[in-house]
Amino acid sequence: MAQTYQTINTLAVVPSALMLYDFAITLDKEVEYIWKKSMSIVSLIYFMLRYFGTIFVLFYTGVLVRYWHAQGQANNYIFPVTQIWPQVVANWLVHVILQMRLYVLYNRSKKVIFVVVLGFVIEVASTLVTMIRISIFEANNLFNQKVSFTGFPATEAINIYINYAGVFLYECLLFFFALWAGIQCSRCPSVTRGIGARLRVILIQGNVVYFLVTLLYLLGWLIVSLVVPSEYALLLPSFGLSLSTIIGCQIILHIRSAASQLSTSPSTSQHNSTGQTYSLVVFHDPAHSLIYIVQ
Repeated sequence: MAQTYQTINTLAVVPSALMLYDFAITLDKEVEYIWKKSMSIVSLIYFMLRYFGTIFVLFYTGVLVRYWHAQGQANNYIFPVTQIWPQVVANWLVHVILQMRLYVLYNRSKKVIFVVVLGFVIEVASTLVTMIRISIFEANNLFNQKVSFTGFPATEAINIYINYAGVFLYECLLFFFALWAGIQCSRCPSVTRGIGARLRVILIQGNVVYFLVTLLYLLGWLIVSLVVPSEYALLLPSFGLSLSTIIGCQIILHIRSAASQLSTSPSTSQHNSTGQTYSLVVFHDPAHSLIYIVQ
């Protein structure tokens, strides 16, 4: 048992280390592409992810370490269900970023944005209901900390599975739209023939890599959270929040970096039917000085 808590105590600092490391290596990009730009919804999302996420992870790490040092075990009142709310909000913010990418990839299609926003509203409503019910259950101190999430009574377990299913299905919806946009882009006459070239277009030019990373991360997190012992489950909120924050911030910085590169080259934008100008930048290849644009 002592060895277990020593391992947990060591793992508890990993999310904070990841957050601080990512902050350090992207600080120059943050200054260039966030602080020097005018305030926007994307900037606000970035600040919420980067700074509120970092503050919470550092605070939660300190709480865990303090309790384990003082008591040699996890405290009953810091079970992950109640502490998972910041991660839920971070996931919602990442989904908003991905929705904005789909809006651009589909040339401001109102039909596409209606479907993804409707799905987002359903996901948020479902998550709110199930998380509130699970949090109320946990507040009654009925959970046995010697078992995993699957140790919940049948009713509460169903709430967890419904919540997980809703989030995963919405992530699949976003990935499907991104994949279809990438496939359509790969069919352009200007695209080089060959499986490798088309795969590059689908994954990179179509932004599918963003959606694929978030989908794989979510799938892995859901599986781990269902099977990990409860003492290790206490680490999941900080790990999940740190990874969600890093993914969201990296997507924003990558897109703004590519947009900045595109703005200095000819034909930097496309026009829609109303004459409005908007960037369709997706990826910049510095090795070949090429800028790819979704047509």
